[in-house]
Amino acid sequence: MSKQNPNQDKHTPAQESNPADSAPTHLYTKIVETMKTEGLLTAPKALIPASFFGIASATLLCLCIAVGAFFAGKSSKESLIVEKSSGKPRFALLVKADDVPPADGMQQFKEYTAWVENLKKERWAGGEALHGKAWRLHKQGAEVEVIDHEIKTSADEMSGYFLFEAANKEEALKIARTCPHLNYRGTLELREIFQ
Repeated sequence: MSKQNPNQDKHTPAQESNPADSAPTHLYTKIVETMKTEGLLTAPKALIPASFFGIASATLLCLCIAVGAFFAGKSSKESLIVEKSSGKPRFALLVKADDVPPADGMQQFKEYTAWVENLKKERWAGGEALHGKAWRLHKQGAEVEVIDHEIKTSADEMSGYFLFEAANKEEALKIARTCPHLNYRGTLELREIFQ
């Protein structure tokens, strides 16, 4: 009996190789064909069969995903304006461009955002700031004239608006008196919205 080298049976990654790399092409093809014949190697099957039921299943799956995405988007809280309304009168609080903003403009923006978020806890509310560039349109005869307009610091110009609902004018005025714009010596104009 001959002695075997103990390291002879151990395989290292360097010794292992892909049979396709070491076997001649015609032999590799013959091995694959034999394995297919004996049922050891089968062709991959489609995840969704190309039958009526497979196509119907795929369509139903896509439809469910689309409906889920639609409702996920509808419940998003990204918008400042909440669509639910109690039927109370709605008011627009027009923010005039005559305020004296602080050195840190973001501070003022944060105060306005917090004010609207606080209103939204109790009622329908929202609001937006407006850009300083505007276009005025005026129709004269058949022509519509468009004039570029830069918003200047003035109580005649509007720099934003808030929308909210209130039971009546008195409640709306009470809410308007708490708007942070007044802390910056700005002017507000309260208007009821036709419904």
